[in-house]
Amino acid sequence: MSKTIRIKPNGQVKRLVFFVFLILPITSLGKSIDGSGLEQEIFGYADIHTHLFANLAFGGKFFEGKPFDEKGIEEALSYSSYSIFDRLIVRVAELALGDGPNGKKSDRKNLGNWSQNDQVNRQTMYYEWIERSFRGGLRLLVIHAVNNEVLCKLVPKEKKSSCNDMVLVDRQIEAAYDLQDYIDRQAGGKGLGWFRIVKSSREARDVIKNGKLAVVLGIEVDSLFDCKLEKCNFAEVEKSLLEYKRKGVSHVFPVHLFDNGFSGAAIYQTGVLTLGNLLGQGQLFKARDCSAEGIEFKITSLGKFDGHCNSRGLSDFGRSFLTLLMKHKMIIDTDHMSKYGIDQALNLAEDHNYPLVSSHTGFLDIAKGSSRAENKKTEEQTQRILQLGGMVAPIFPKTSQKNSVAWGKIDHNCDYSIRSWAQSYLYAKDKSERWSLYPSVAFGSDLNGMITMPSARFGEKGCGGNAEQVAEQRNPVEYPFISYDGSISFNRLQIGKKAMDINFDGMSNVGMIPDFIADMSNIGMNEEDLAPLFRSAEGFIKMWEKVEATEI
Repeated sequence: MSKTIRIKPNGQVKRLVFFVFLILPITSLGKSIDGSGLEQEIFGYADIHTHLFANLAFGGKFFEGKPFDEKGIEEALSYSSYSIFDRLIVRVAELALGDGPNGKKSDRKNLGNWSQNDQVNRQTMYYEWIERSFRGGLRLLVIHAVNNEVLCKLVPKEKKSSCNDMVLVDRQIEAAYDLQDYIDRQAGGKGLGWFRIVKSSREARDVIKNGKLAVVLGIEVDSLFDCKLEKCNFAEVEKSLLEYKRKGVSHVFPVHLFDNGFSGAAIYQTGVLTLGNLLGQGQLFKARDCSAEGIEFKITSLGKFDGHCNSRGLSDFGRSFLTLLMKHKMIIDTDHMSKYGIDQALNLAEDHNYPLVSSHTGFLDIAKGSSRAENKKTEEQTQRILQLGGMVAPIFPKTSQKNSVAWGKIDHNCDYSIRSWAQSYLYAKDKSERWSLYPSVAFGSDLNGMITMPSARFGEKGCGGNAEQVAEQRNPVEYPFISYDGSISFNRLQIGKKAMDINFDGMSNVGMIPDFIADMSNIGMNEEDLAPLFRSAEGFIKMWEKVEATEI
């Protein structure tokens, strides 16, 4: 399947002229954010939030299916072996995480049942599917090693498996290099494969220019470097940071779902996160009334507040840690920090003119009701991130008219679908074009992140099962379709005996992103609308260049 991939559009005059005139005024002939000279612009998109090896997290058994296996896809996409009691526990956990009721169990004889958009703990990033997206314009992929110690301790796991965050991070980093070696062997030898782990912006740019996929390693866990509440040692944290940087980690989350020694975490789920914080960090969240700041989410057990935010922001230790991350040129992700924590991190970043990232977020301006929680970025936070030279990437949400507000030109008349995500994308596009030094909007898909993906627009499950909304839909993707740059024709993605169809299967795995992009055009987005997406690989690298150029 591997082939040389063009990094620029083909010779279609109309599209080429459009991009030349669109890009030149913004980029000053390719001048990077830090003013470091001229570069040929990369044409292609980035997905800056994925979890390729989530199968190795949570004890190695709860998340099912591997991204590759020497024995092939049937061995990779096979289910864990559970007792009846274990299966019950797993199903309860799946439902708590939002797994759809219509998911069908797959087996080795029927791989087509594997990939469904409403299943939260199934592999969505088999390596051949990544390659399909690479052929369709994916140029930079960030993969975050992930874990949750509390979930790991509650669900069935492999014998002798650790639940420690950093132990499981190590397994995932090692697996990323194993996959690179596996793809190299298929291509004929070391360094010849299309999947290349990069450790700097220069490496990323060179890899992409050589027609390959730049892969950035990141970490998103609750106790980064084993730093829990009141259990952190600065010398040990710095030692760990340097160790993981040597391993190739470039992108980190100081905070994930629970409070830790660096900062408080965003509160956005009533029971699951509150209980998890108690089990994982030994304390309940300490909420404050933030209704005057536009937050409507409530922790119902506390009851008396109109809106709840975490009262914890950055600790003194956390401020020192962020400065340490800046000193060592790490990409710092603000997502999952409490509102206080993000605002304090932005203050610190502005002191040093250091870019920050929001790699998988929603936006408070277009949220309704209880969805207006502190995990959504405010307009002010979005502005500050973009003006620093950072990036804001919308997550693949399953939102509806009930919990979100329409934004922009695309009708929000199909719940939980690409039309829902379009509202977030167009919001991010508008803000990036207003405030960013290099307007671009990446995917923040959160594939393999225990969330459901956008649903189809047609069929029984289309628009979240809303038949009236399905009846309003027009202009389905017709197969075969031509990639956005005009270079490749795509037939339906074949998984076992099933031919996947974006119209009826939705955004069910990473290989369907080219189909998803085709549907973006079908629902009414034009070249101007999609231009920031296809500048996002370049945008991420420009942000990274500024990170590396900033002296602390």
